[in-house]
Amino acid sequence: MKSAADLLHPLRAKATPVTTVHVEALKANYKSSEHAKISDALAALEINKFNELVSKIPSKAERMTTNSKKEKADSFNAREWWQKHMNELPNFKTIYMAVLCHACSKLVPTRKGVLHLGKLI
Repeated sequence: MKSAADLLHPLRAKATPVTTVHVEALKANYKSSEHAKISDALAALEINKFNELVSKIPSKAERMTTNSKKEKADSFNAREWWQKHMNELPNFKTIYMAVLCHACSKLVPTRKGVLHLGKLI
């Protein structure tokens, strides 16, 4: 099963399109979430639109460029892709921000300056 990070990475989603099975698995991970916006966003994910936008990403051969050191590199930038398409995928945006802000341990950062998920969505 795809992890949340895999589900949201455009190139991984291009290789394996997102399905309702993936979304249901993600819902199971967030079922105890106290954030209603996460539950609402998961219920209304724009799966078809996301898969359509991901399918428009050029193939790896088309994305390859040569840098100043004459090395080949993939020109795809996931952050730029998300910035370009976030307004078209508001529910995916909410989940994307929740995944990026998730603390890996039960010790949630509380020091000054750390953003709280509730303030982002």
